[in-house]
Amino acid sequence: MPCHPLLQHNEKEIRLMYDVNVLAHIWMMQSFLPDMIAQNRGHILALSSCAGLFGSNNLVAYCGTKYAVRGLMKALAEELRRLNSENQIKTTIIYPYMNDTGLCKKPRFRFSSMGLIKPKETAASIIKAQRTGIEEISIPRYYCIMEKFSNFFPSKITQLIRDFLDVGVDSDL
Repeated sequence: MPCHPLLQHNEKEIRLMYDVNVLAHIWMMQSFLPDMIAQNRGHILALSSCAGLFGSNNLVAYCGTKYAVRGLMKALAEELRRLNSENQIKTTIIYPYMNDTGLCKKPRFRFSSMGLIKPKETAASIIKAQRTGIEEISIPRYYCIMEKFSNFFPSKITQLIRDFLDVGVDSDL
């Protein structure tokens, strides 16, 4: 995953991120939704990211793709609701934090409790969310809560909190 300032990304990197992180969701939905709609059952689960909750430097293009997934899923849920007042097709948006997969080359966090998440923990949370029909979940759970609360404060306050926590990724260049 390219982790550097937006102006240092090339077109190929950006297109690949959007193809993988956004368009792949759309193509999958177009493939599977017709049968789900016909049967009025199913579950669409999409991977966004905590980067889709909070923007981050060195991840501007990536954050854009993850915010897009969030918007796509919220719009899809509304479209399905309006299509059928008794809609039984569920949607779930997953916002995982940085996983210990090597994808993030230079993660940064001030507190060890905010360190990388083990992939097995993420997988277990995703399965639980799907089985219980949760509409949105962050891994760890407190990121969704933090995002909701951050909307109640002036941006200066949230910036101070972000500076204090110092979570993000350093440039890979």
